[in-house]
Amino acid sequence: VSTRMLFITLSAGGVLQATSTFPSHCKTKSVYFIKKKLFHSLFEDRVHSHLIYGDLCPKPIDQLAVLTEEVFVPMLSNPYVHKNWPSMVTRDVKKHVTDLKNSVNQVRGLLNGQTLLPMPDGVEKVAEVERRIIESGGEDVNLQLKSAIEGAVIKWAAQINDVTQEQSSIAFNGGANPTPSFEIQFWANRLKNLESIYDQLRDERVQKMASIMEHT
Repeated sequence: VSTRMLFITLSAGGVLQATSTFPSHCKTKSVYFIKKKLFHSLFEDRVHSHLIYGDLCPKPIDQLAVLTEEVFVPMLSNPYVHKNWPSMVTRDVKKHVTDLKNSVNQVRGLLNGQTLLPMPDGVEKVAEVERRIIESGGEDVNLQLKSAIEGAVIKWAAQINDVTQEQSSIAFNGGANPTPSFEIQFWANRLKNLESIYDQLRDERVQKMASIMEHT
């Protein structure tokens, strides 16, 4: 049967496996090859023009995160792309792009047992905005960025509250009988997550956001 796709994965036993369907349970990195046109014959000097190829992460969310960070965000945030768009549409697209990036990162973090704090739209401007506010004595304020920061802080507070409200007793849900090691692991994970949150709050961009809020 003719097919346009070929996936090559490495099995748990270290054997390369080829399949024409998307690998549903893969624990290692895979590579894929896709023919641009089904019935084109492949020759050594035409591989690059007739094939699309690359690698796949074991976790789809990691693949989506890379795709979002390296393709969607740069493409949709490029001023050249929306130079002829109305300013309202441009702002709306940028906001949705930021929301998409933050959502993907949050899901990725949760799957890895970490709470990732979403950055507000326009975070790349915080250094310049802070400088202007300080120089103007709090008069030159970017209200759009300030509003975005306030919204982000509200989300952070809710996320951190959820973390601190977690209880190890959830292990007993459904009549389960966990061993003491679960309790130890729970608090170890809690500590790791809180340290990660603390490090995120110490980020230079977050410190500048705090400065913006203090001066306005």
